[in-house]
This record gives sequence, structure tokens and C-alpha cells, in this order.
Amino acid sequence: MLTKQDEDAPEEEYNIARAAYQCLQLWAQCVSNPIVTPVLSFVEKNLRSDDWHNRNAAVEAFGAIIEGPDPNMLDPLIKQALPVMIGMMDDPHVMVKDSTAFALGRICMFASGSIDPTAHIQPLIAALFNGLSGSPRIASSCCFSLVALADQFGGEPGAQENYLSPHFEASVAHLLQVTER
Repeated sequence: MLTKQDEDAPEEEYNIARAAYQCLQLWAQCVSNPIVTPVLSFVEKNLRSDDWHNRNAAVEAFGAIIEGPDPNMLDPLIKQALPVMIGMMDDPHVMVKDSTAFALGRICMFASGSIDPTAHIQPLIAALFNGLSGSPRIASSCCFSLVALADQFGGEPGAQENYLSPHFEASVAHLLQVTER
């Protein structure tokens, strides 16, 4: 049912694909670890599909199960998936980019321990700002992810440095550039 997206439907419209996503998300929270194997099988089968519906469904399925299963079980999977998902922010279809940005935000929010600050933060920030500069449709998902990233890696209030400090000037410049559109 996740593959039943309609790219012309309004974002706020409740449809089959959205209902399937919410159902999968709730199942992940309820049943925890047993959901991982069938979802990963679906993701692996569809992530590189020529059909954007299948790629989008794979990204959504992965993002939906981030909250629920044991973080120790998800950790190696997320570490393996992060570079692929960051790369999917360059997908040719806007809905795949939007779903990817949202899934990355869920990873930042619920599985930040799986993000290696030295390896993942720079490409993650770059991909999200690149997405923010693109289609207005994905702007809210990119903002959601950037907020979740800042919340998890911004350090303690008053700290002089944190994992995001090296990216501060470029981030502010990019935000100001985006607001001028």
C-alpha cells in the first residue's frame, strides 16, 4: 500500500499510502524487533527500483520503523543506510527527496546515536540544505530534519563548541540565501 502514492494529491490529503505509513509506524512501536526483517526485505527489494513509487515506499518504510525496535538492533542498519539515504536526496523525483528528508529527520530524532558526527554530519547538512534550496514541497521535511539534527547535536546550552559548530557559518549563509527566494 505504500507504493500507492499520487504525486498530484495535496500534501495534507489522507490517502492509502499515508495510512499505510502510519500503520507501519504504529506496528513498529507495538511489535518492536520482529518488524525489522520483513521491512528490510521490502526496502532492499525496492530502494533501487526504476519506479519512483517503489523507491519512495522503501524510504518511507525504513523511516517508519526507526522508532520502536531496539536501537542496538537498528544501529548497524542505520549506519549502513545513512550514506545511501543522504545520496537519495539527489533522487530525480521530488516525492522521493521529500520522503528521504523526513526519514533522515526521524533518524536524527530517534536514532541519533547511530549517526557518526565525523562521518555523517557534513554530508547530511549539505544534502538537507541542497534540498531546502530545491522544491518548496520538500522544504518542511528538510527543516524538520535540520531541527532534529540541531536538537541532537547542538550540545549543551552555553557550550562553546559542538558537532555543528564547524558548519555554523555556512549554514547561516545558506539559510539567509534560501529566505531571499
